[in-house]
Amino acid sequence: MNFFRRNNKKSDPESIISSCLNSLYNRISDDLERKGYYWNKSWGVKRYESIVLSKFILDHSFESLTKEDVSEEGKSTYYFLSNKIFTSLFDEEFSEIGINSENMKEENDKKIQDYLLAYEDTSQNSAPYDKIYMLITGSDSPEKLEKEINRQRVCLKFLKCNDKFLHLLPDYKKRLKLLEQQASAFKLAEVMLPHMMRSARHKIKDINVKKLKSLGKKLLKKENKK
Repeated sequence: MNFFRRNNKKSDPESIISSCLNSLYNRISDDLERKGYYWNKSWGVKRYESIVLSKFILDHSFESLTKEDVSEEGKSTYYFLSNKIFTSLFDEEFSEIGINSENMKEENDKKIQDYLLAYEDTSQNSAPYDKIYMLITGSDSPEKLEKEINRQRVCLKFLKCNDKFLHLLPDYKKRLKLLEQQASAFKLAEVMLPHMMRSARHKIKDINVKKLKSLGKKLLKKENKK
């Protein structure tokens, strides 16, 4: 009997959505704490960006895997659960510092929409994951950073050849090092973000589509009784 209960839990939509969102949230947050990102923001800011990004990855994974396999009723049920779980997790994390999902809804929705536009943008200016990382951190693009790095290197060569400007070398070297660090962070993001997308798809694919439909009917009945 316990065996069948465990199997039911594994395919239960709410359990899978909750597990996936929590896993994404903590793994992304932990990764963004790595020194290699050189992202000088507080832990709280990184947690905030991580939870909103996790919601985008979760919902996008659901959409990409189900597409025509889930009815509109099933999708409505999924988003009801996804939004409910996100709201609960967000409020648990941030209400103590005076913000909650309700007063941040507009900002959160905009961020998620921006991530979607960046991911689906087919222009050749920057890779999708680079654009998402830029939205998370506010970083300049890799292309812009590379241009500035090259400019700083030229300036350094000039300064080294002129005794009158040798006193400027430390500041220019410091600036060049910072730019190189910011550029190198994109390599970490280009590994982390696709990995999080794959991980979410792997979990979401286990959702029992039939249960989404039946759960939707139960939710509708509850709503009609109110």
